[in-house]
Amino acid sequence: MKKYICLLRGINVGGRNRLKMEDLRNFLNRIGLKQVQTYIQSGNAVFSSEQSEAELEKEIKAGISNAFDLEIQVFVRSPQHFRKVLEACPLDHKTIPENRLMITFFSKTPDSELIHKILEGDYGRDVIHFKSDTSYFYSPDGYGRSKLSNNFLESKLKVSATTRNWKTVEKLLSMSE
Repeated sequence: MKKYICLLRGINVGGRNRLKMEDLRNFLNRIGLKQVQTYIQSGNAVFSSEQSEAELEKEIKAGISNAFDLEIQVFVRSPQHFRKVLEACPLDHKTIPENRLMITFFSKTPDSELIHKILEGDYGRDVIHFKSDTSYFYSPDGYGRSKLSNNFLESKLKVSATTRNWKTVEKLLSMSE
């Protein structure tokens, strides 16, 4: 069995896409995943499975659609991927408050020309860096006030995205180990 970390995009945000974590845990257990744990209310889970990341994303997405009538994006990554993401951070995570340092996971690596266009933009005090299928950004005024939202990045980069703060990414990695 391999360990995986699952991120659901847009769960329990602003009163939309409501899904209790107990219901998510029960659902993931029902579809045969093992050692299921969830973390906070924003759609984060850790579990074990023999399936591949792509198979799990497809099955979980379809299952949530059928069971809860929610159309959401599902991102499944290995703990090794999460460790590499944390190690590759180009920002000084020791001096930035962990709730202001955000990591965005993309469904695939965005086109470099589209990334370049974003990097040319003015985002006030926000700072963004891209590495492969991930971006890192520091939002001193908070994610809720940042122009660099999932919706913005998805529209500009033509990929699906979900964002977590540094603390959440570290915690999910810790839970998976």
